Amino acid sequence: MRKVISFILLLLTFWGTWYLYNKQAQPKKDGTVNIGITLPLSGPNAEVGLAAQDALNIALKEWTSRKNNYQYRLFYLDDSGDAEKAEKNILNLIEKQDASAIITLWSPAAQKAIPLADKFRRIHFTCAFGNNLSDGRYNFNHYLSYHTDKFTDNFLSTTGKLPASCSSNLYDALNLLIFIYENTSPAWGDSLPSVERISRNLHKISNHTTASGQVQISPKGEVLQAEE
Repeated sequence: MRKVISFILLLLTFWGTWYLYNKQAQPKKDGTVNIGITLPLSGPNAEVGLAAQDALNIALKEWTSRKNNYQYRLFYLDDSGDAEKAEKNILNLIEKQDASAIITLWSPAAQKAIPLADKFRRIHFTCAFGNNLSDGRYNFNHYLSYHTDKFTDNFLSTTGKLPASCSSNLYDALNLLIFIYENTSPAWGDSLPSVERISRNLHKISNHTTASGQVQISPKGEVLQAEE
């Protein structure tokens, strides 16, 4: 009889440990990914910035219509296309909004974001032309010029206007970011996956369907057409 009781207690202990492990390993209900975005929402480039904002909102709406592991919030700030203002916005988004990721548009803002992403260990996606705008650790650049007719039709039907430069790129950037979050588990006891885990898994993207067609991410953090 004692052996039976001991065996039952052993089973209960094992089950309790297993249950606790799985409960801790699952993302908590309040796991929210804050994503900070600085765009030229006013000034001479406002049309492009506002179109990018529309594209990001479309991407978020598509994801929030599903059952997700985490919640996602977008925080927008206007930099008017000014690099110094973009830098202040990024610091604000990191320090006050606790942004886990940053999205920028064009080279002046991207160049300000890159060292801040490194310093504060935040994922940074941009759509910008130039050298050294990605490093493959925290900084990623999506500058493919092509986007599908499906994206154009969806954008037009949703907003009543055609997409502008980088609209599809930032749509893709948010989609790629959320896709990786949804497929990455947090460490024991954490509510969200670490930036290191997100970065590592972004590099596993090799043939992913996006508004720019099938893409892959290079070791340097560049979004490229997938190899056939």
